Amino acid sequence: MKTLGIAIVGCGTVGSGTASLIHVRKEAIRQRFGVELELRHLVDLDHGKVRELGLPQTLFRTDYREALNDPKTDVIVELVGGTGFAFQLLQEAIEHRKHIVTANKKLLAEKGSEIFSKARAAGVSLGWEASCGGSIPIIELLGTAYGPSRLGAIHAILNGTTNYILTRMQRDHVTYAHALQEAQAEGYAEADPTLDVSGADTAHKITLIAGLAFGRTIPLKSVPTYGIQSLSLNDVRSGESLGYQLKLLATAELRQEGFAIRVGPAFLEAGHPLANVSGVFNGVTLLGSAFGLQTLIGRGAGSYPTANAVVADLIQLALDLTQVFQKNFEILPGIAPEAEALSDDIVLRRWLVILPVQAGSSPQLSMAQAGLELEGINRLEFPDGKVYRLVTQPATLGTLRTVLGPEARCYPIVSTPREVLSPEF
Repeated sequence: MKTLGIAIVGCGTVGSGTASLIHVRKEAIRQRFGVELELRHLVDLDHGKVRELGLPQTLFRTDYREALNDPKTDVIVELVGGTGFAFQLLQEAIEHRKHIVTANKKLLAEKGSEIFSKARAAGVSLGWEASCGGSIPIIELLGTAYGPSRLGAIHAILNGTTNYILTRMQRDHVTYAHALQEAQAEGYAEADPTLDVSGADTAHKITLIAGLAFGRTIPLKSVPTYGIQSLSLNDVRSGESLGYQLKLLATAELRQEGFAIRVGPAFLEAGHPLANVSGVFNGVTLLGSAFGLQTLIGRGAGSYPTANAVVADLIQLALDLTQVFQKNFEILPGIAPEAEALSDDIVLRRWLVILPVQAGSSPQLSMAQAGLELEGINRLEFPDGKVYRLVTQPATLGTLRTVLGPEARCYPIVSTPREVLSPEF
């Protein structure tokens, strides 16, 4: 029976959940897969969370080098986060010919080029399922099951914190500040939520997912990214009466104009598969030339959903499915050709625009003078002010900003992807 020696570096929420899942499910995994997952090292400066599991004290380490120098350690599970020590750890792991499993999307999105290249050169496998979709096995599916199809579009909700906040704002009409405070009290948001609410966390994830899906390197800087910090209840209410749901949406699409990728608040039409994905759940909708439209929904954060993805990668390593990991290297940052993404200002989209009512202003006239068509315009009155709500025909964001000015709040209206538009990519 194959035994996989495991060192977990970083024993916080996800690390302790991973150790617990391996400990509790060890016998079931052995019986089902015929492999032994052996915990050899639990590395952290503070073992508070993992100590509660009742695991042998002999597993606890404060120096990660003990794990690297152990010839029976086959894989380093990096759950530290960040791009400093974690990057050093992965480099040293590769030098010691240790396989790697990580949940660190920020590190892979920013420094993946060097990591993937070094891992491939050293013949080291790198599992990163846990970095992108929580409990949704999107990386494995893109690397295997979806391989025969040419993908045309990915629409995704990839951050549980922001989805929880937006759900509370829409269902209960609480303010952004109130919903954020609630999320923090429930443990869904960090004390400093900037990475989540700015859209940066989602941008890291869609960069990796789209890179694998479309076989291109996608530089993080090429992803237009907008957060939810400035959203108001007026924004939410303006879409409600039309049946739209406001989500922090990541999109990567082959369009008639070219390849477009974006992260930001967007109004989803009622029939969109992700419109009703609420709370801390994530969702990914994909359009493929052979399998059509498919949607995956699952918990996007937390100890055990992420730990499940980590352990799934460990099982694949134990089963010696390294060809799957190695194949994925061929279409990852720094190895595949770089994608040429369209500027967000020039992509044609339908927009819902919210504009404060000002004396003497006529957005309808301004749009007409610019040759832009409207599907509708309404004047809405809310407790904290009056606004115009415009629904546009396809237009570019750059044009709308020029015509309507900086006070216009522009949100894409997103429908269900229906066809693969571009024959090649």
